[in-house]
Amino acid sequence: MLFNYVGIFKKSLKLNGVFNIILSIIYSLIGYNIVYSSNIMWLDSVIWLPIVLYGVDRIIICNKNFIFTFFLFITIISNFYTGYMVGIFTVLYFIFRLISRYKSYGIKVFLKENKKCIIMFIISCLISILLASVILLPTAINLMESKLSVSANNFSMNTFGNILDLFSKFPIGSFNQGEMPYGPPNIFVSMFVLILVICYFKNNKIRLLEKISIMILLTVIIVSFNIIGINNIWHMLQSPVYFPYRYSFIFSFILIYMAARTLKYFDKVKISDYYIQ
Repeated sequence: MLFNYVGIFKKSLKLNGVFNIILSIIYSLIGYNIVYSSNIMWLDSVIWLPIVLYGVDRIIICNKNFIFTFFLFITIISNFYTGYMVGIFTVLYFIFRLISRYKSYGIKVFLKENKKCIIMFIISCLISILLASVILLPTAINLMESKLSVSANNFSMNTFGNILDLFSKFPIGSFNQGEMPYGPPNIFVSMFVLILVICYFKNNKIRLLEKISIMILLTVIIVSFNIIGINNIWHMLQSPVYFPYRYSFIFSFILIYMAARTLKYFDKVKISDYYIQ
């Protein structure tokens, strides 16, 4: 897991040196990993996520899809359940990366220039799913004969409670065993990362469009945490029994990604630019 994240920082974000190692260690020790270490079946996709997203970047920047296709396939067969969650986020991440690269010369021109990578992304997803069908088809047949059932309650727009409870999970040591069945998502990422996330929005070297699009991405995840129906979509239309919010590692990843983007331009920005005015 550590080396996977070191790789995406170095190759995709061009982040070198000690910060690369620090953020990689933080990703290995996020609250999700610590809590779910008692049930390691949920950790496979945490390991593969950085490589899959690096593959997305390779499609967008280099028009090369092997890394994405292969490692999305590996993610799915490692654990089809959390692999499904990674698949949803991969689509959102692809859209985010395209939007963050958008220039003001018009949507039609932009779509025309990115037509090849969009088609390549769709085809790569389909290939990965087809390759993984040796696992997916028998599993789907078994689930339809037993556990899998969908009712109107699975799409309820009711909320779990106060969304502000989410902030109680940022301090270290915020988890207790009583939260295992229905507790808030485990999103601890360290104060170091949270400070860098704040600096991300003050960093004038990062495009405003990127800041807006990643804020939308964060909002989608936060809304998913709070609305029962959307949360169930992430869990294959089922309400999880114990270990809730099994996709919360994605939220932690986004925060660490933002921290990495801040550090990439840290030496090019004056400290005074980060002052709150």
